[in-house]
Amino acid sequence: LNPVSDALERNLDLTSGSLELAADRERAHTSACKIFSELACNATADPAILRPLYPMLLPAAAMHDPDRRAHRFNVAYDRLVAATATPHANFVIADLVRTMVRASEELRDQHARLSTELIVSEARRNISVHTVLDVCSKLSEGPLRRLGAVIACADRVVQGSAFKIDEAELLGSAAPSKIITALKEVDDSLVTGIDQLTRNAGVHYDYEIDGGIVHMRHMHKGQTYAKIATADDLVTDAANLGEINLALLMAIVRWGWELIDSKDREFFRRAWLSGTS
Repeated sequence: LNPVSDALERNLDLTSGSLELAADRERAHTSACKIFSELACNATADPAILRPLYPMLLPAAAMHDPDRRAHRFNVAYDRLVAATATPHANFVIADLVRTMVRASEELRDQHARLSTELIVSEARRNISVHTVLDVCSKLSEGPLRRLGAVIACADRVVQGSAFKIDEAELLGSAAPSKIITALKEVDDSLVTGIDQLTRNAGVHYDYEIDGGIVHMRHMHKGQTYAKIATADDLVTDAANLGEINLALLMAIVRWGWELIDSKDREFFRRAWLSGTS
């Protein structure tokens, strides 16, 4: 795993742990359309749609499997489309937008932390296990919990067990373990590679580092769960969580651009581009 070299091969310029494209806005847009291909058709009509994703260009280019992410995106987007077509479905757009904006901010923050850690580790020749585990836990407890709740609620609308998606419904679905279970019921691909022991280890400090090996242990309801991993294994876990979150986020963004009515769409667009709801 060498995300820095991989990114450089894609003509990305790394600056102080953040990422900017080396050329002008047009080149940035062209690169973003390639890397975030799930939204390329929308970006042709409205190029601004990709700008909030620019901070995630490096990890997306270097660490995501584009075909796997596209499949995850399609699964989530199809579920939102199906929910929209369900008679009597009621989406409270303000609550959905608030959830999306907060999750996207959290996702950008954790991608930046992971990117910075990997860039710095190139120089010092080792990865901070503490940082990567914390990124894993925060990706699970933050954006996955919020974005996953939107897809889980949409699935309940499709199944006929809910008709309104609002803040109360989203919060009722938001425990990470419940979200993972609900997403698995939608499609296994949405949770493939998620290791709850890694998440719990990061949250509860249930791990010890012995040289390059990480020993994780977590007790739940009287049972002990254990796992041994390397730093590279944990980076893979973090990259997978980032990929899942980005797929869900882009599915919600495309749904908002295409399927809600014009008044709500403008509110949705303004909130997405400004980062405020």
